[in-house]
Amino acid sequence: MDAKQRTLIKRSFATVVPVAAKFGSAFYVRLFQLDPELRPLFRTNMTEQAQKLVALLGVVVTSIDMLQTLTPAIHKLAHRHTGYGVTPTMYETVGSALLDTLGAHLSAEDRAETLAAWAALYGEVVHVMLEASVAAAV
Repeated sequence: MDAKQRTLIKRSFATVVPVAAKFGSAFYVRLFQLDPELRPLFRTNMTEQAQKLVALLGVVVTSIDMLQTLTPAIHKLAHRHTGYGVTPTMYETVGSALLDTLGAHLSAEDRAETLAAWAALYGEVVHVMLEASVAAAV
């Protein structure tokens, strides 16, 4: 990701923070529309789950200029997700739900460029998660 992409992500996330609960809920509605079979993986209160999602996004966005510092935490997250039964295909669905939710939230100005930046960020995080999952399986 380049500096412009990081700026677009930071700017767009700043608009999510004031509506975090609504955004988080909309994400899960979209996720379960895309794949209803994912719903049983979430055994916690969905309001809490939505809060966790937005908090996690906040950590990633805050650390965007030094993502490598998050690698140990991302590895732990990947190991937990593997334990829940998350597969690589599910990461694709989550990415689609995230981009769809962001797209619905963003104004038309810079939408395509901002979504491309988020896709790049999500791709980097998922790449680290999948590496950790594969390493744990060996």
